[in-house]
Amino acid sequence: MDTRTKFYYAALILALIIGIWIQLPKSRSGEGHYMAVNVTKLPDGTCQIYWLGGTDYESFVENLKVGNEVVGHPLAGTMIYNGTDCNTSVKMLMRDTHTYQQIHPEVRK
Repeated sequence: MDTRTKFYYAALILALIIGIWIQLPKSRSGEGHYMAVNVTKLPDGTCQIYWLGGTDYESFVENLKVGNEVVGHPLAGTMIYNGTDCNTSVKMLMRDTHTYQQIHPEVRK
């Protein structure tokens, strides 16, 4: 094998290693499929919660639950709650595990 071919293969291996290295922090962060809501407190004391969606929402979330009420699978930007409790829980039913994951109020780990 000549020297030019060795450098070519070494460059390919280096590009592969760099590509894998760039992807590793993303997969370990735990925030790859972050979903969000926007809570707006109005001057009259009521709160509105809007579903903002998130990365690949259609694939991962089956439906949403606000408090004890299931609101289905709303589009991004849809108001999902209008009431007086700004701390009402918002949970999403994950398709893969069939369990609810709370997203509001945010649960700190």
